[in-house]
Amino acid sequence: MTMIQISMSAIVGMSMMIAGVVMPAVAQENTNQVSALVAPLSVSGLQSLSTSTSSVGGTTTLTGTVTLTGPAPAGGIKVAIKGSSKSESLPAGVVIAQGNSTGTFTITSTGVLKSTLITLKATHNGISKEATYTRIP
Repeated sequence: MTMIQISMSAIVGMSMMIAGVVMPAVAQENTNQVSALVAPLSVSGLQSLSTSTSSVGGTTTLTGTVTLTGPAPAGGIKVAIKGSSKSESLPAGVVIAQGNSTGTFTITSTGVLKSTLITLKATHNGISKEATYTRIP
């Protein structure tokens, strides 16, 4: 917790009427201070993206894992997912539920004729992380 202190000042003036004549009073400064304990705002960010294996052959599935820097807040966090190959089947994003710091998704990889490096990219709040794996014949 962090202690913050706020000071507010205001000039307060009053007038009096004496025998039909307005007499300004001397202005007086009034200062009040308020102190409060404030909990720091915890914002979970994107820490990493990984895959369950570094290479796959044939048509197979593997698991992608998105990791946050801390637990997801109320309502969870949606992380966008993209792949470098259109022949990979993967979701457009993964939702990491409130209180969790990881989320997983399934990637279906199809067979290839030559080794191909696939790059996955996870993005949240302008921060991106990448992971790679190789599809082998």
